Amino acid sequence: MTPKFKVLFSAIIFLLVSSMILNVGLLKSANKFNLDSLKWTIKSQFLKYKEIQNGKIPLITNPSGGIDYSRFLVSKNNDAQTYLIKKIGSNFSIFGLGNGAGYSGLPKGLPDDVARCAVKRGLDKNLYFTDQGTYGLRTAFVFYQSDLQTNSLIGSLVLQGNCSSNKKFKIQKSVTSWLLSNKIDSNLKPEQLPARLTLNSKGSKVVVTRLGEICVYEKIVSDKADLNCRKSSLDFSKAKKNTHFGVKSILLDESILYIAYATNDLSCERMEIKRIKLSNDFSKEESSALIYKSPGCFNPDTTELNAVGGRMIFSDEGKTKITFSLGNAEIWTGLEKISSNPDYGNILTLDLPTNSVESISSGHRNPQGLCYVDDELYSSEQGPDGGDEFNLIEKGNNYGWPRVSFGMPYGEFVSGTVKNRSFMSHDGYRKPLLSWVPAIAAGDLICPKNQIRGAWSKDFLLATLKDSSLRRLVLSEGAIRVDERIPLGYRIRDISISRQGEIAAMTDEGSVIQIKLIDR
Repeated sequence: MTPKFKVLFSAIIFLLVSSMILNVGLLKSANKFNLDSLKWTIKSQFLKYKEIQNGKIPLITNPSGGIDYSRFLVSKNNDAQTYLIKKIGSNFSIFGLGNGAGYSGLPKGLPDDVARCAVKRGLDKNLYFTDQGTYGLRTAFVFYQSDLQTNSLIGSLVLQGNCSSNKKFKIQKSVTSWLLSNKIDSNLKPEQLPARLTLNSKGSKVVVTRLGEICVYEKIVSDKADLNCRKSSLDFSKAKKNTHFGVKSILLDESILYIAYATNDLSCERMEIKRIKLSNDFSKEESSALIYKSPGCFNPDTTELNAVGGRMIFSDEGKTKITFSLGNAEIWTGLEKISSNPDYGNILTLDLPTNSVESISSGHRNPQGLCYVDDELYSSEQGPDGGDEFNLIEKGNNYGWPRVSFGMPYGEFVSGTVKNRSFMSHDGYRKPLLSWVPAIAAGDLICPKNQIRGAWSKDFLLATLKDSSLRRLVLSEGAIRVDERIPLGYRIRDISISRQGEIAAMTDEGSVIQIKLIDR
């Protein structure tokens, strides 16, 4: 070997050793590290400059007390890996490999049971540590991996003291929380959609299809539900095809099911509410009664049954009254007719013992969400072309439609006989707390003081269709201070909250997205 070549070789060895020593120093000084990235780094550097001998990577020792990574790469012992993880606990960047990529992993100082669980459930499956938070009253640790097919993060949840769960979730970050979600597909057919969702007293999912079939989630395998659906007494056999007839909202009180639906048989466009008494296992309909029918008929030439409202909630703890919406469905022409009918475009109260109806407020186009905070009633409402609204509902107030809206009319489909109409304005009428332009297609609404605990417990939660998201709304001193968008990628029509504080969101394609909230 020539002197010149010896100098060059020595320089290469010196650079290699210096790089490894630098990496060790970084590993010991920072906060987090990733197991697979560490293995890849060590293997890459050794394989690049020196062959593995006898299946083991030669040890380069840091004079100040470096760690023997060679046993880390060949170890099959979880406890040994856990020990090394807890000892290093670092966050490092790879140097000298051309790309300077950064990686993160388990935090230093994890409780022993969580560290062991992470090795067993997380890092062994290429899941990287994300964050520590709170789930219910327990400490939670969230891991993730990249899903290149969906361009999303797939998460895994470890609760301190419990290493039995190995479920994978889609993971998203909110300002205050991590969202871990999984989508349960169903066997519903296109003609049964959109379907409506609620939860019974045991937390089981109950779905009513657009055609009025009552379905219960009985068996879920690999995130696919086989729904057991039974026909109800609702009959849409005479409904006009290619129209938006069908179920608009459901409300459950133990084994009593209330269904609001739009029908257009016998040339009469109307909304009705039916009460159905079911057996305790929901397998049989024992009785039914029609308890509400909208007055008169909508104009069949101008009516859009997709805008009849129909959302229902209980008005009182005794569940003796129902608050519901009856939309102003004539969105094309004929607004002069509907504006003179005091029952349309209203939010109303239905007294269940007497079936009597009382108006709460007027001037609504298509309210799709209703909820109470103590005695205060809030609504989410779909506007025309833009102008969706979030409203505080006060008795006797007129909210402006069809005379005012922050949205715009649908082109030429505007009645010319309604005078003094003003778009992009709410002058002279009760203004919304918030209006969305362009439209998000506001859907179901969940108020604070529900089963959600932690960071979201004081916030409103709004489903959207066109925007394919959930919106977290923070109301403070009479104004919306925060409107946080959480994209879900699906049209969300209904949302329910379980007793454990988990969110169930019904999509238009018949799937249910289940969401766990982990406070950051």
